[in-house]
Amino acid sequence: MSSNPDEASLGRHAVRGASHTLTAQLGRVVLQIATTVILARLLEADDFGLFAMVSAFTGVALVIGDFGLSLAAVQARELGRAVHSNLFWINLSLGCGLFAVYWLGAYPLAAFYNEPLVVAVTQGLAFVFLINGFSAQMRVNAIRQMRFGQIALVDFGAQIGALTGGIVLALVGAEYWALVGAQIAQAIVAAIGLTIVGRWLPGWPNRRGSIRAMAGFGAHTSAAQILSYAAGTVDKILIGRFIGPSSLGYYDRAFQLLQLPMTQLLSPLTNIAVPILSKVDADDQRLARTARSIALILSYGFGTLLFLIIALATPVVEIALGHDWSPSVPILQILCIGGLFQAIGYLYFWLFLSRGLTAMQLRYSVIGRSIQIALIVACVPLGVLGVAGGVVAGQAINWLILTVFALRHTGVAVKVMLSAMWRPIVANLVVAGAVSLAGTFWLSSMLAVVWLAIGLALYTALFAVILIVPAFRGDVAHVLRIVRSRGAQLPRFEDEV
Repeated sequence: MSSNPDEASLGRHAVRGASHTLTAQLGRVVLQIATTVILARLLEADDFGLFAMVSAFTGVALVIGDFGLSLAAVQARELGRAVHSNLFWINLSLGCGLFAVYWLGAYPLAAFYNEPLVVAVTQGLAFVFLINGFSAQMRVNAIRQMRFGQIALVDFGAQIGALTGGIVLALVGAEYWALVGAQIAQAIVAAIGLTIVGRWLPGWPNRRGSIRAMAGFGAHTSAAQILSYAAGTVDKILIGRFIGPSSLGYYDRAFQLLQLPMTQLLSPLTNIAVPILSKVDADDQRLARTARSIALILSYGFGTLLFLIIALATPVVEIALGHDWSPSVPILQILCIGGLFQAIGYLYFWLFLSRGLTAMQLRYSVIGRSIQIALIVACVPLGVLGVAGGVVAGQAINWLILTVFALRHTGVAVKVMLSAMWRPIVANLVVAGAVSLAGTFWLSSMLAVVWLAIGLALYTALFAVILIVPAFRGDVAHVLRIVRSRGAQLPRFEDEV
C-alpha cells in the first residue's frame, strides 16, 4: 500500500481510467479495422483518395475548432460553472464559423485539386464541425468527473454508428459518400452520448467567467497542434495535387492502417495522462519515475506492434485490404519506422501540457515541424515512397530536437527517456529482422492468413528467447508490476534514474 492516500487514490483512478479507455479503444480499433476491411472491398482507391484530399484540409479544423480549450479545461485545477459555460459558447461559435468557412471554401479547394467532386465532400464534412463544437465541453465535463468508463462506451457506440453508416451507404452504391456519412454518423452519436454522460448543461455567457488564462494556454497548444497536423498532412496534400488520387488512395490506406492502433489507443490517453501528471508535477523525482515507466510501456508495447507490422506487412495488407492493395505494403513499412517517434512524442506532449510549458513546446515545434514539412516537399519528385521517407526523416529530426533541447525543461532527464527506449528497440529490431527473413524465404508462398499466424508465433517465440537476458526481463517485469499494482503505487526506479 502507498503511504500517501491521495497518491493511492490518484493511482487507482489512473489505472481504472486507463483500463476502461484502453478496453473500449481496443474495441474501437477492432471496429475500425472491420470498417477498413469491408470498405476496402466495396470502394475504389479513387474514393479513398478523394476523401483523403478533403480530410487533409478539414482535419486541421478539428484542432482549430477546439482552439486547445478542451485541454486547457481538463488541465485546470479548478473550473467554475461560469468559465465552463463560456467555454461551451466559444466552442459552439467556433464550430459555426468553421462550418461557414469550409462550406464556402469548398470551391477554391476544388480548384486547387482540379477536382469538382471535392466541393460536395468538403461541404458534407463541414457538418461535423458544428456537431463537435457542441459536444467539446460535454466531453470535458465527463473527463473532469473521471467518468472514463462511460466516455469509453460513448466512443465505442460512436464507432459502431460510423461503421453502420459507412457500410450501408457503400452497399447502396454511394461511393465516396460512404466515407463522409460515416464521419457525420460518428459525430452525431458521440454528441448525444456525451450530453447524456456529462449530465451538464451550460449557462448563458457570463462576464464573470474569465477565460483569458485558458485562452493563452489554448493558443499555444493549438498552434503547436496545428504545426504537428500540417507536418502530418502535407504529404497527402502534395500526393493528391501532384501524383494523383489513386496513389493517394494507396498511401492513405497504409497511413490509416498505422494510425488505427496509434491514434485510437494513444490520443484518448491524453485525457487521463494530462490531469494525472498535472497533479504530480510538483515532485520532480516522482514525475521522472512516472515518465520513465510510461516511456517503457510505450516503447515495448507500441514498439513491438510497429516492428511486428513491418515484419508482416504483406499478409497484413492482403488480409485487411485485399490483393489489389499490394502497393500499400512498402508505404506501410516505411511509415511504421516513424511510428515509434510518434508514440514517444505523445509522452513529451503530455509532459509539456502537465507543466504548462505550451509556449516552449510551440517554439520547438516551429523548428522541428518546419524541417519535417521541408523534407516532405523536397521528396515529392521521388514519388510516394520518397514522400513516406521524408515523413519518417522529419519525425526523427523533430524527436531529436525535442529530446535534446526541450525535454530537460520538464524536469525529466534525457538519459531517463533514452534508458527506457533503447532496449525495446534493439530487441524488436532483431526479432523483426528474423521474422522478415523467414517471410521472404519460407512463408511468402503460403496463404496470407497462414503466413500471418506463423509469423506471429515466430515473433512471440523469438521475443521470449530475448527475455532470457536479465535487463530485458527486468523491463518486462517492471511493466507487469505496474499493471498488477492496480495503480496503488508506481514501482520505483531510483537505481536507474
